[in-house]
Amino acid sequence: SGSMNDAVQDAGGAMTPKIVIAKRAVNDLLRQFADFAAKNPDRKLLVGVYEFSARDRQDSCRRIVPVGALDLAASQRAVDLLVPQGGTPIGDAMIAAKRDLDATGVSRRHILVVTDGENNKGYSPGDVAGAIARQAAEDRASVYFIAFDVAADRFNAVKEAGGLVLAAANERDLRQTLDFVLTGKILAEQPMSPAR
Repeated sequence: SGSMNDAVQDAGGAMTPKIVIAKRAVNDLLRQFADFAAKNPDRKLLVGVYEFSARDRQDSCRRIVPVGALDLAASQRAVDLLVPQGGTPIGDAMIAAKRDLDATGVSRRHILVVTDGENNKGYSPGDVAGAIARQAAEDRASVYFIAFDVAADRFNAVKEAGGLVLAAANERDLRQTLDFVLTGKILAEQPMSPAR
């Protein structure tokens, strides 16, 4: 959204636009996914990236990296092209991601949201997280929210629906938080055993 043009402290202590910091952090996250996939070829790992912002005078969400096997270079180029503008339809992006994950047929699904503002258009993230939580266990997705330079308690409805909501005030916090979610939650998950 447009507020991603605002600056926070980067890893070196300088004030830097949040979009620059977020791009670096997401690209690093993608690199970690690629490294994990290379070291674990027996594990099916699919990744997609969505943005929620304004394009062509319309606030909406859009898929910038389709859910699939990760093409690291292409994915990082797509992230580098993100431009902060417009509103924040977070819930709509969560719905799009969940539908795309469901279409893959994978048994383990995760939705990771990085936002610096509250939802201001479309479905509320709390309502979407609640709907996901009410699905049958085999259809659910784990929901992780990183509140980047915004009060995490603004996403209490996501937390109440079973999502993990974490705060990050600057680049160091964002990288540590994303690393915790990726390595401690998503990639640490054990593959399901085949039915006997």
